[in-house]
Amino acid sequence: MATEVYVPTDYPTIQEGIDNVDPGGTVYVEAGLYTPAASITITKPVTILGPQADVDPRPICSTTRIPGDPTTEAIVDGGGALSNIFIIQADDVTINGFEVRNGNGDLIYSPVPIKFRPIVSYNIVHNSLTDEGIQLRAIRDGLITYNHVYDTAGDAINVCCGSTNNTISYNEVNNIRSGNAALYFYEASDFIIEQNIVHDVRINDGIKLGDSGDDNLTGGVIRNNIVYDVAQDGITLRMSNTLIDGNEIYNTRSDNGAIYIDGRPDSISITNNCVRDNGEPGGLTYGVRIGKDGNLPTNVLVTGNNIFNNIAGELFYNSSIPPALDAEDNWWGDASGPPPGSIVGNVDYFPFLTEPAQVCNPNILCPDDIIVSNDPGQCSAVVSYEVTARSNDCGIVEITCNGNTQTFFPPQQEVTITEEKTFIVGTTDVTCTTTNASGDQGECSFSVTVNDTEPPVITCPADVVVGVGPGEPGTIVNFPNPTVTDNCQGATADCTPSSGDFFPVGTTPVTCTATDASGNKSQCTFSVRVAQINQLSADVLVRITNEVDVTAPITLELPTELPSDQLTFTQNNVPPSYCINANKVYDWIVFCSTERVTIPLPDECIVAILDCQNAGQTITKTCRVLSDESTFDIVGTIQPFPQQPELSIVPIEISVPIILTYRCNNECICTVEAIVTTHDEVIVCYPEDTSFEARVRDGSCRIIREIETMD
Repeated sequence: MATEVYVPTDYPTIQEGIDNVDPGGTVYVEAGLYTPAASITITKPVTILGPQADVDPRPICSTTRIPGDPTTEAIVDGGGALSNIFIIQADDVTINGFEVRNGNGDLIYSPVPIKFRPIVSYNIVHNSLTDEGIQLRAIRDGLITYNHVYDTAGDAINVCCGSTNNTISYNEVNNIRSGNAALYFYEASDFIIEQNIVHDVRINDGIKLGDSGDDNLTGGVIRNNIVYDVAQDGITLRMSNTLIDGNEIYNTRSDNGAIYIDGRPDSISITNNCVRDNGEPGGLTYGVRIGKDGNLPTNVLVTGNNIFNNIAGELFYNSSIPPALDAEDNWWGDASGPPPGSIVGNVDYFPFLTEPAQVCNPNILCPDDIIVSNDPGQCSAVVSYEVTARSNDCGIVEITCNGNTQTFFPPQQEVTITEEKTFIVGTTDVTCTTTNASGDQGECSFSVTVNDTEPPVITCPADVVVGVGPGEPGTIVNFPNPTVTDNCQGATADCTPSSGDFFPVGTTPVTCTATDASGNKSQCTFSVRVAQINQLSADVLVRITNEVDVTAPITLELPTELPSDQLTFTQNNVPPSYCINANKVYDWIVFCSTERVTIPLPDECIVAILDCQNAGQTITKTCRVLSDESTFDIVGTIQPFPQQPELSIVPIEISVPIILTYRCNNECICTVEAIVTTHDEVIVCYPEDTSFEARVRDGSCRIIREIETMD
């Protein structure tokens, strides 16, 4: 024998492959149609793998598998005659990746005695004509997972008869016509029944754990299953020590409850379930029913659930005497609590949730409202937040928060996204939605508040000094507005006293306050000094050297000799000039001028000089001509020079800045800038297209004295 066997390459039938592989070996079955004449009996530990091993077959999960396609599936067909197609009679058997169909009994079956660790996974099981799709008796530590079981006359999956510690998970079962349940477990204990999708159950219950006589057995966990479109109860329990958690049950039509605790089991927790929209008009379906007739389960807890819109009521407890059923902290469909008459029996349902718990599928959990301060220098803040979504079907395919969408393929049952966005100052509402593989949607929302905690920056004007005449009490003073900058628009500033107010003689402090739209404030101060003074002006002597450049593009013939009369001075004592015959003519004229100007000193300068003198300090003063900053203009009409028409009289105005500087003990206390303007006429050769420039080549100035002046 061999550790690996291939069917039909090595052996033509699956049974022969099993018979000829080593215990613990693997039988690989290729795609095709297999029609065994007898049940395939497995009497040794073996792994049997079809071509679709580990490929999810569930239609709701967008499977790629195509039932009935012999080119992709290993189809094992009982022909409607075989009572059982696979029979497991050994420990450590795995059946993975097949399509098993058309039997008149249990299609995949294990009889007593006990078998350990069977695995039935990733199979398509359908058309059981008289009984179950999968029935495993007397198994321990088994796993039935990722199967699609449908169109069975009996249960889709049945585990019973001394079984213990088994997991039934991630199966989809539908079109089930059993008189018991789609998933039915009895005379067994310690189950994990989770993440199954149960729908279109035609006659009886969706999931049934326990039956008459099983009250004292340990049930285990029924968790995160989706059950809908069921003729009777969604989940029926008749075992003790069981947690029913995170299931969604809707559109069931029971005479009992969408969740029904039957018999007299003990220690049941019903938590975090979504039980909604069950029953038909006039029907008897409660959301949760605990006990019936003379039976009353004990130590039952109902909390953290959403139970709403169930036709007969939300909760029925089969007792009106103490102790009360603990049903606190549930959502009953309204912030005001359960509708009148929707809770029957002695039930303690206070306090209740005032908004739905995140338990219905898909559910999405947003963060709590976020409050942050603005980023430094910004009218906004970069905020990071997490959103978590989950679904008990095949998973989440999309999350959208305020238009930003993230998709997931393959779908994931639980996803957490982290987003980082810039939010402006103020409050922004964020709405997030999620979509699961079934197309259902969930929504949550939160707000992001960005508080502007950054005060504006205010810069006051320099101290203001103004003068008034001797004996005057003060004056109206206008001063520049302070400069205000802020991270957000809309900051304003007010000063006290205000510009334009009357200021008395002396020094008055001024406080300016900047306030932004969020109420943040900052202040600055400066002073306004009103001094009684006599007005002073500086008597300044300015000497400047002016230069004129003239360029003329002309072409003339040079005379062979000059007339003798032009060798003498003209009657106006102007030296003889000629437009020299050349390709270009250049004239350079340099002349000096002296101006004596009176420059008024500003009040702050006068006060600073007086303060220095009154303190017995030494005043020094200088004057500087800014030759490089001189400007010129031709002012008036250019006239021909008498008796020499080739020359022109050009009237020009030259302006040059000067700076007066006063120092007190060599520390600058005052600078005054003034413009000195001179007017001259220059005689130049000035033909058409002449380029004319004038400037101050250098200069000097001197402050002669300060003189009192009248306003």
